[in-house]
This record gives sequence, structure tokens and C-alpha cells, in this order.
Amino acid sequence: MKSDQLIIVYFIYIDYGSNWKKIISGQKAHLEKFGMLSDTEIFIQLTDTSIKDESQKYVKSQFPDAKIKVSHQNNFEYEAMKTVYETALQNPNRILAYFHTKGMSYKIRNRARVERTLFRLTFQNWKNIINLLKTNSKIHKAGLIPSLGGKHVWFNFWFAKTDYLSTLEEPFITEDRYYYEWWLGNSTNLTSNSNTFSIFDGDTKSGYDHNEASAIMYRLFHDEFRYSFFVEEKFEILCKFMQRGINFLKRKISKS
Repeated sequence: MKSDQLIIVYFIYIDYGSNWKKIISGQKAHLEKFGMLSDTEIFIQLTDTSIKDESQKYVKSQFPDAKIKVSHQNNFEYEAMKTVYETALQNPNRILAYFHTKGMSYKIRNRARVERTLFRLTFQNWKNIINLLKTNSKIHKAGLIPSLGGKHVWFNFWFAKTDYLSTLEEPFITEDRYYYEWWLGNSTNLTSNSNTFSIFDGDTKSGYDHNEASAIMYRLFHDEFRYSFFVEEKFEILCKFMQRGINFLKRKISKS
């Protein structure tokens, strides 16, 4: 493993009531589009409470070089955070990115709009974020919308230095699912756990409570999909005009 290689920990929760393959393949397509799969080591925590092996086979086919761990018990993000923690301890002076299949448990047919927006805005400029973390000793982690005080990152898509992650408490199993989001701010070094770069604001001073973060996220994905709708609509209109032109030329040629 190269010392400058990005580490990705990807938590996949399988809900067969959702179009789980489309969610996973969609996130992979984003990774490929952003160039994050080149020269990257990937650790995947797969949680499938069924006894099927279909999901494991599919994930392996999508990420053949990934190190995959499988759990058949739903402990929320415990196994994923454990993988993050153990990987950080074994890989000092590195950068680790974390994300998950947000929305999977809601029986969805397509990737949730908020997840697609969150994924794109968090990771599309990943090289700039890594450079920032490597060159600024005072910044220990980065995410789209940090919490008040900059301790954790709302929605649990983030980057962090492994040296910082190594100062966190060892994660444990709890029925409080939100603990695994707050875990990122549970550093034993209290002077460092608030140094989070906000991708949304472009600084380390910003922080929001949950209601504010949800409102910002809603506005971001609403604006993004309104824009994409108009782009798609204009493209459809352009295609119709092109088809009309082609049909006109065909008629002219047939008459000549």
C-alpha cells in the first residue's frame, strides 16, 4: 500500500425491499466519475441480515479488489466504524474517506436525491480536500456540513486523517444509531476534535445544528435537481428539434 494512497471505508446495508443493486452501482459510478477508484484501497463493510449470499457476490463483482467483511446482524454502523478505527490504527499519516448507502432502508427504487447531492458535493473535489488535509496540520477532518463546534459531520459522509481517527474512543455496540455519526467527534484529544473543514462554507469556523443542516441539505438537493430538470428538459427539446430536422431532410431526399 502506498503511503499517499486514499483509503475508503464503504458501509453497505442491504434492504431487499429497495433497489439495492441500483444504489450500489450508482455510488460506484460516482466514484468512477470522480476518479476515486484509481490507486485507492477500499474496505467494505456489508451488512445483510438475510442468509443469502447474493449481495456478497454482487458487491464483489462491483469491487473485485476491495477487502469485504460481512455481518448478518444489524448493528447500525458499528462494524463500519470498527473498520474505520482499526484501519486508522494500522495506517498512520493517511487520509480516509467514509460513506454509506444512505436511504437504503426506506424501500426506495432509486438512489435518494439527497444522497446523490450529498455524495457529489462531498467527493467531487476529493483531491483538493486531501491536499488541504495533508498541508494544514490544524485541520483534522472535512465534510459538507459540520455540526456545531465542528465535532462531527452531519449525514456521516466525510474525510479524516487516520492520526486523528486513532485518537477516538473505540466504537461499541449501542441501540443509539446516532452514536455512529457523533463518534467522529469523540476524540480523547479535546483540542483537536473541533477542527473540521466545511466543504459547504469553505472554512473551519462554520457549524450547524441538525435542523439547520437538514434545511441546508434540502435547499442544496432541491436547487441541484431543479437545475438538472431544466437541463434534461432542454436536452429533450433539442433532441426533438434534431429529429424534426432529420425527418425533414429525409422527406426532401425522398422527393428529389
